[in-house]
Amino acid sequence: MKWEKQESLRKANGKALVRLGKERQDIVVLEAEIAKSTQTVEFWNAYPDRFYNIGIAEGNMAGVAAGVATTGLLPICSTYATFMSMRACEQIRQSICYPGLNVKLVATHGGLSTGIDGASHQGIEDIAIFRSLPE
Repeated sequence: MKWEKQESLRKANGKALVRLGKERQDIVVLEAEIAKSTQTVEFWNAYPDRFYNIGIAEGNMAGVAAGVATTGLLPICSTYATFMSMRACEQIRQSICYPGLNVKLVATHGGLSTGIDGASHQGIEDIAIFRSLPE
């Protein structure tokens, strides 16, 4: 049996965002300072006018995305799962979930998958936190 090398999920994420960006002019991507790690850098290269690096401020990223969603654009937020779930939880709950805004959250590197980045980048709570948020 011959094994095929599979593409990493983060590379697939970058390619999918570029493809979606071509199909939909209303998509904007918001990133929390790790565009190379999450591969949103691919979208940034393709559509620099629709890419926003919010910095290491995941809660602010969620709030900005909520505001952007009220204008009719479709914001896609991207960062590591542990930061999205723990650092931005309140803003996601209050500013995105309760008003029912159309914001997409792409949380990469879930659980312990960050490997050598260590405990600060790892979390086992991410799925539990997101499952507890209102739809």
